[in-house]
Amino acid sequence: MGQEEISAIETSYLNRTVAANVEKIETTFLKSVVPSQIGVMTSYEGQRAYIVNYMQEMVASVDSFQGREKDYIILSCVRSNEHQVG
Repeated sequence: MGQEEISAIETSYLNRTVAANVEKIETTFLKSVVPSQIGVMTSYEGQRAYIVNYMQEMVASVDSFQGREKDYIILSCVRSNEHQVG
């Protein structure tokens, strides 16, 4: 759900609705696990920057996450939509 848009850096995408849902999921997880067990991944730098600003937390792009281990991963798809465009 939500609509992707060009991010402030103008070479990437973000989706504010998806970012809000990531925050809700992480908040739910934090009721039963410690923050170091949770990772958030996205393939778009614009989404990573937006989520970091929105949540004030570390979020990794897929490339930078390689080799790191977390018990729970939240994947932010950004351009996933019902029309399968993007």
